[in-house]
Amino acid sequence: MVGRPPPDPPWGDGWLTAAEAGPPPSTGEAVVQVRVGDWLVVHSRHVDEGVREGQVVEIPHADGSPPYLVRWSDDERTSLVFPGPDVSFRPERHATEPAAG
Repeated sequence: MVGRPPPDPPWGDGWLTAAEAGPPPSTGEAVVQVRVGDWLVVHSRHVDEGVREGQVVEIPHADGSPPYLVRWSDDERTSLVFPGPDVSFRPERHATEPAAG
């Protein structure tokens, strides 16, 4: 689908959208490095619908490509997700990363 990218998220630092990640030179597609524990957020395209959040619990492909197995925070169910343009990611701070401060 060609069109405008979604608006910038209002919640500040730490969130990545596909547009912010930028395209790799070979494919022209945006790349977001997702790790187990990161949060996936689906932004509604309708005013009366909320935001849905889930945590990535498994990345089935060794190269990190979608789909991702996500456990949704609203009902604790899991599903395979192919992120679209209405999705952003919030990286979880991992044990190997220094604490922000």
